[in-house]
Amino acid sequence: MHPAQAFVTAYLTAISTRDIAALPDYFSPTATWWTSGNPVRVPNAGGPKPVEEHLPLLTGLLGLFDEYAYDVVNMVGEGGNVMVEAQARGVLGDIIYVNNITSAFAVERTGGRAGQWRIESVREYPDHKEIEWLKEQLASLPSE
Repeated sequence: MHPAQAFVTAYLTAISTRDIAALPDYFSPTATWWTSGNPVRVPNAGGPKPVEEHLPLLTGLLGLFDEYAYDVVNMVGEGGNVMVEAQARGVLGDIIYVNNITSAFAVERTGGRAGQWRIESVREYPDHKEIEWLKEQLASLPSE
């Protein structure tokens, strides 16, 4: 496996295991996140935005579920570009959320003997219909 792919795999494993504290360490200080969709209809769509604006949305989503997995279906990479097809799956009681997501990662080697890598940008293409369905399901839950 190419080193850039191995680095992105480690990041996706941190998402799958919900290692929220580790997530910021995968990004460069200037990293950006872009999400497909019309920003008028999808509040977090568009960008690119600083990654620190997106991470709270991601960690909030991860924290919703009793069970969560982010399974890579396919990954290809060349140089510092890595494309990932994945399936996010979250379970909260009777709610089963499944979203097939394609993401493009641009990563860069930051130097040093270890050849450390950092994510410079993410372009994410989630299924917004699944996200809307999840929001509807969550809104129908009784208040605590």
